[in-house]
Parts: sequence; structure tokens; C-alpha cells
Amino acid sequence: MGLLLIFEGNMRWRLAFSLFLLSFFSEAQTLSPYSISWKQDGWILGLGIPAVWASHQMEDPSPLTYAEIAEVQNEADRLSGWDQWALDKYNVRAGVRSDITLYSSLALAVSTPLVQESSDAWWQQALVLGVLCAEVNALNYAATEFVKKSVQRPRPFVYGSSAPSGDYFSPDARKSFFSGHSSTAAANAVFFAKVWSDYHPHSKWKPWIWGLASALPLYTAWQRIEAGKHFPSDVLAGLAVGASLGYTIPLQHKKK
Repeated sequence: MGLLLIFEGNMRWRLAFSLFLLSFFSEAQTLSPYSISWKQDGWILGLGIPAVWASHQMEDPSPLTYAEIAEVQNEADRLSGWDQWALDKYNVRAGVRSDITLYSSLALAVSTPLVQESSDAWWQQALVLGVLCAEVNALNYAATEFVKKSVQRPRPFVYGSSAPSGDYFSPDARKSFFSGHSSTAAANAVFFAKVWSDYHPHSKWKPWIWGLASALPLYTAWQRIEAGKHFPSDVLAGLAVGASLGYTIPLQHKKK
């Protein structure tokens, strides 16, 4: 009897909580161009959160040895012509600039609740957008870390002699492909532009918003090359992955 009462109590609690969530989001989803559901978002977050944990738990690449560094530098001529453009580059200031634009893109994504025209159910709509933003960044982070730690491509500065000696023997020196700065900047900038466009479909500012969403990750990618951290192929792959996630996640949630 005691177990039955506990079970019935749990069922009542779950039913009440579910009704609360439905009522909490119902008005928001009426005003918002997006809708979320347990069926769709449960599996996205159910995949994304464990993927983030698993990619974070993967071992970092082992540091390069002197022999491996010499072997990498002897293979510089085997790089494709466009990737050779990244050789002999190492610029700390460019790395700082890429950090600034990366965090700027994150700030744009976090600011998406501000694009709402109506103040009705503002917090509910903000939570809907927060779910979408979390999905974009979780999937992007997991994909980036998994590929970096699996491919273990040496960064461009390893092919030269401009970087401080400590950088050559860091596990990070083997995490060139693909660019996390580029993927993260593209994911969040495109996410912001897509959300803004869906809230303001007829605005004359749309070209400017999409121009910003393009310029921010492109500049980030360029600075990663100038910093000696990535090849052009690294940043192009990162831009493609991030932009795809930043666009498709809101698109999947948009009301028909």
C-alpha cells in the first residue's frame, strides 16, 4: 500500500509538472515563430548533452616529439597550394582578435530574446530561444571536439619556427582540423540572423543582419589563419559545420 501511494504521488507530481510546462510555453509558442516539443527536442538534447560529455572525456592528442616535429616540417611541400598560404604565420594579436569576435558571436546568440516585437510572454519566448541556442552550441561543440581529437592534424605553426617552443609540445598543437573558433562563430552568428529574420520577415534590415552574420565568422576565420592556428581548409570546414547548425536548428523548429 505504501509503495502504491508513493507511485500515485509521483504520477500526480509528473502530471502537474507536465501541465505546468505546457501552460508555461503555450502562450510563448503562440507568439513565437518557433515551437518546441518533447518529441523533437528530447532526442536532440538527449543526443547533444551526452555527445558533449563524451567528446570532452576523449583523451587529448599526445604531445609531438622532436622527431615528429621534424617529420611534419619536412612534409610542408606536400600540403595543398591553398593550405601552404597558412605557413610561416604566427601572430598573437590575431589570436586575441579571433577570441574577441568569437565571444561577440556568442553575445549575439544570447541576445536573441531581444529581437522580440511583443513583450507578451517574453520570458517564455526567451526560454524557447534558449533551448534552440543550447542545441546549436551543444551539437557544434561535440562535433568540433570529436573531430579535432580524432584527426589530430598539426597546426600550421608546427611547420615553421615562429612560435614559442612550448607551443610545439602542447597537445593543442595537434588540434588543427577543424577550426573551433570558426565553427562556433558561424553557428552563433547565423543562429542570430536566422532568428532575427524569422521574427522580422519583412524588415529592410535583413541584408545588414545577414551581412553581419557573414562578416563576423569570416573575420574570425581569417584571424585564425593569421594567428598560425589553422589552415584555410580547417576554417572552411568549421564555417560549414557551424553555419549549417546555426541555420537548420531554428529551421527545424519553425512553425509551418
